[in-house]
Amino acid sequence: MVTAKNMMPLALAAWLLVAVAAYAGEERPTIVEVELHIDDGYLEADITARGLFSERITGTVQSGLPAVVEFFYHLMEPGGSPVEGGVRSYSLKYDVWDDVYSITGQDSTIFLPSLEAMRSVIQHMKSISLVPVEKMVPERSYFVQVSVAVNPLQGTDKGEMTGWVRQHVESSETSWHEQVLNVNELIERFFSSDDDSPMRSKWFRSAVFRPYLLPAGSEGEG
Repeated sequence: MVTAKNMMPLALAAWLLVAVAAYAGEERPTIVEVELHIDDGYLEADITARGLFSERITGTVQSGLPAVVEFFYHLMEPGGSPVEGGVRSYSLKYDVWDDVYSITGQDSTIFLPSLEAMRSVIQHMKSISLVPVEKMVPERSYFVQVSVAVNPLQGTDKGEMTGWVRQHVESSETSWHEQVLNVNELIERFFSSDDDSPMRSKWFRSAVFRPYLLPAGSEGEG
């Protein structure tokens, strides 16, 4: 028997099913170009992407709720050995009261006048710091792999949502428990960082480079 206590987990499960299905039918994010340079002691990347603003992401941002864009990266040796890796996250927000858009990274926030301006900036990111120069041997060859993911909820919400669901589905009613237990699986799917997630791009591989031959600073700076 479904009780009032269990209605919210059921509603969440239904919402996640609709959300995952909707994303599956939309354009998948794609990395178009990665340009590398050295600046301020770091290997940095200018990353061009497309497909980051699906109808659902656009609606999420314009409603005042945040969306998160994550750039995943690996510095690799030609033989396939990883040297360093990580993720750079950017929160996209719209202040409905002040009519201002913003992109917040690890250390800074930029404010923008329109959704189109936000779209232009996040799909043409400049000087994303990847790896300290000292992690690389100047004459050795490397390449970089980059992938981008877009989520309409903060990554930290995943743990909070999963814990909340587990707390509310504990029940002696086995049939109900079995029905809603899959919510956790749906959450994993919704926040997935796997390559098969409809909200994440395939890996883009840069050309092989040697650090000492890379240009200093971004061409877009000046």
